[in-house]
Amino acid sequence: MKKLSLFARMTALAVAAAALPLLCMTGCGGTEIVEEANFIPVQALEQQDLMDFISVSGTVEGSNTVHVATELTAKVASLNVELGSQVKEGDILCTFDSTDLQKEYDALKKQADRSNTLQQRTNDKHKRALQDAKTTKAEMLQKAQREIDTITNNRAAAQAQMDNLQRQLNEMGKQIESFSADDPEMQQELIATYNQMGEQIAEINKSIVEFDAALAEAKEAYKDAERSGQDAIDAAQEAIDDALYEQEDETAEQLEEIQKQIDSCVVKADRSGVVTALNIAEGSIPSSPTLMTIEDTNTLRINVTIAETDILDVHEGQLATIATNATGDTEFTGKVSRVVNISSSNSDSPYGEPSTGYSAEITIDGTGNQLLIGMSARVKIVLDEKKDVFAVPYDAIGENEDGDSVVYVADESGDAHTVRCVKVETGMEADFLTEISSSELKEGDLIITDIFAVAEGDSIQIMEGYNDAMDEENAMNAIS
Repeated sequence: MKKLSLFARMTALAVAAAALPLLCMTGCGGTEIVEEANFIPVQALEQQDLMDFISVSGTVEGSNTVHVATELTAKVASLNVELGSQVKEGDILCTFDSTDLQKEYDALKKQADRSNTLQQRTNDKHKRALQDAKTTKAEMLQKAQREIDTITNNRAAAQAQMDNLQRQLNEMGKQIESFSADDPEMQQELIATYNQMGEQIAEINKSIVEFDAALAEAKEAYKDAERSGQDAIDAAQEAIDDALYEQEDETAEQLEEIQKQIDSCVVKADRSGVVTALNIAEGSIPSSPTLMTIEDTNTLRINVTIAETDILDVHEGQLATIATNATGDTEFTGKVSRVVNISSSNSDSPYGEPSTGYSAEITIDGTGNQLLIGMSARVKIVLDEKKDVFAVPYDAIGENEDGDSVVYVADESGDAHTVRCVKVETGMEADFLTEISSSELKEGDLIITDIFAVAEGDSIQIMEGYNDAMDEENAMNAIS
């Protein structure tokens, strides 16, 4: 908080001294002693607005700064903007010469097309091989299945024949037992037939065993045919997949990369704003990756450096007032939108020298449409604010014997004024003023500003015009 300057207090005392005539000459050459007048400076009490703030400075910038960059090393064929140009999102900013890139793309595409033709023929060959492998497998499996079916059917027929002979043999055995010894000739015939049938059954059983062995071999042959057929199919499919992979790996990625470079030859604005930096010229090859800078002018901001003694008092959302030399006495409003509580070197701004310290970002509201990017701005970050309160200069407040804060009021008393001591509550301090409150004070009361020159009950003469001089001095203090 600024106090009344020593120069102002000394000036007031000098004015007071000049107003005190100690002697005057008489007409007869003698002297007449005149009683010393007691002129005291006063200030009329009035309600006013108080503001406690931090003064900082910075440069008006656009929010959402975009650095337009490229990795191309081609010439700039056309440049559609200049420094200060207003652009919209999607506007073409510049175009690079894509002739060499297009030639490279066309040559590779032609080579790729020939390769694709050959590859297509190879693919067709592999597809035919795949279809042949599938057909061969199906035929082999059908043949193997037919062999299995034939053996299975023949075994079933032999089994049925053997079962039939076995039933007959069982019946014949019963007949042989029923014949008596009186007919031995018939019995011998039956025994001979029985033996023949037994031999047939043995032969058939032998063939069944052979059928079982053949069936096992046929089933194994089926499995072998299935495996070999599937191997041939897999080999044909693998040949197709490998050819496709090789084709894509050789050319597709190269063509895609070149096409991206061709597309990037037409540089468009990612967002709307003003071109605030331009690093290229038509017909030249860029010397750095950053072509230009675009700043959004719809929302303006100011990056300011905050002193270490003030950084803990600055918070997001605090109000701020902005003034510039270009806009004169007009003030604009904004808010603290970001506080960086880390001390570092700030070299982001393209308008000034790097600075070191804590920093904050002030976002200017919609009333700042007269401000232009690059203007130097003076910013007051409002820490506290009160409206319509009584306030007096800091030096106008004293203390009584109990340690209470007091002010001295000059009450009119005939041709003079009487000093009255009033106990007050002090509040907010802002600049050279301090807020006071008391039920004994009212607007218009004359507050004595030189408290060391009076005591309660003194009869004083107030200094005319002193308040106007003090108001001017206070205003100059506030500006400084």
